Amino acid sequence: MKRVFAFATMLALSAAPLFASHKSETVHIGDSMMVGTTQLAPGDYKVNWVGTGPVVHITLSSGKISASADAKLATAKNDGASVMFVTHGAVKTLETINLRHATLELENPEVASR
Repeated sequence: MKRVFAFATMLALSAAPLFASHKSETVHIGDSMMVGTTQLAPGDYKVNWVGTGPVVHITLSSGKISASADAKLATAKNDGASVMFVTHGAVKTLETINLRHATLELENPEVASR
């Protein structure tokens, strides 16, 4: 019984840092794009999220600019921070943020309804 408890404790402690320590990273956005109803200019943005998944609330901020959206959180091993977007006409909309230990897939209601 003690071994089962020790194993369960070690498993819980090893998984906790994954969600606790990686709730904030920086990502570079190379082009102007939309996040929800907010237009983001090119630049470096701090990405924060609240929750442990599968759905979390994210905020991208740089100076006075801030944008929020809901996203699906998945653990992943990525080489570094990057973004993916979709283009509809002349409008680019942020779709995915790849971070070192997680992938955030933004929920875009406008895109889903098309």
